[in-house]
Amino acid sequence: MAIQYTSSQLLKKISDNNYSYTSTFNKKIQESDSNVEKLQKEVDVLKNDVRKMKKYSNGIASKTMVEKNLKKFVKSYNSMKKAAGDVTDKDVKKQLEKLDDHILKNEKDLKKIGIKKSLKGEISFNEEKFKDAENKDIYKLFTGRTSFISIANKLMNNVDKSTNSAQNKLIDHKIRKTTKYDINDITVAQGFILGNEIASTLTAYNGIVKDGILNDNDMSDIDYDLKMLTFVYGLDSNDVGGQKENFQKLFETNKDDLADVGISYDESSKAVHYNKVADMNNDKFKQAYNKLFAEDSVFGKSIIEYSKNAFYNIIRPNSLGISLIDEQL
Repeated sequence: MAIQYTSSQLLKKISDNNYSYTSTFNKKIQESDSNVEKLQKEVDVLKNDVRKMKKYSNGIASKTMVEKNLKKFVKSYNSMKKAAGDVTDKDVKKQLEKLDDHILKNEKDLKKIGIKKSLKGEISFNEEKFKDAENKDIYKLFTGRTSFISIANKLMNNVDKSTNSAQNKLIDHKIRKTTKYDINDITVAQGFILGNEIASTLTAYNGIVKDGILNDNDMSDIDYDLKMLTFVYGLDSNDVGGQKENFQKLFETNKDDLADVGISYDESSKAVHYNKVADMNNDKFKQAYNKLFAEDSVFGKSIIEYSKNAFYNIIRPNSLGISLIDEQL
């Protein structure tokens, strides 16, 4: 879950930390395991040897060829078991245990053709025993869908999949990242927090402006906020993105109503200036103010939106793992 701050709280954290913020977050990183890598090589060899024996066909494959393939199988199985000793992945170990259990389950039939499992887990091949083995015993182990070698082939495919999965496993790592900010950008970001607050405050005053019941304190507050709105308009930073242009278009579109509340817009320089309106209770002021700062007015909502966007572009809270909450909350 993301850490929650208001915009002001986040800026204070950044300012108190020498204009930087250090985030700690988990990141999944793919890590290779050298032990699994060694095992994979041995698994590939054994898979190939098992596949060769799976092709056994009674009366076609000579006993000498079967003996040669069995020797390879025994050698590659023992090499794989040795390589598996240092592997810790649970799924890999589970699949290898299934293969071991399969050999134990068929131990009696395997002994008839000279293959025996030791207490250490290795298997051995007795050539003399194999020479004396009957063809029906060989046939039983190496032909049919339910034969020893067919099931061993399926189990080896599972071992192969588990080693591939273990080798490409994503491991959680705690990452610390410090984001540094320019002091001027922090000042600009503070200004855009002010822009959000000004637009909300001016909107809250609209009811009493419309009713013409402003007292001296109300007019003083509105005068201050309108003046500060021109300050917010003038804010600039390399990181505000397209918000500067959005502010300019917004003020240009509403220049007539802005002029009636004391904010003049110069089309050539795109600059704004504020001169206090002498009488805030006159109809001209009230009508313009209502257009600009009614609860559903585009102008007031846009000031809030553009101020928030500019703040996000400068501070980038999402990249810090921060979720911003409303100042009023």
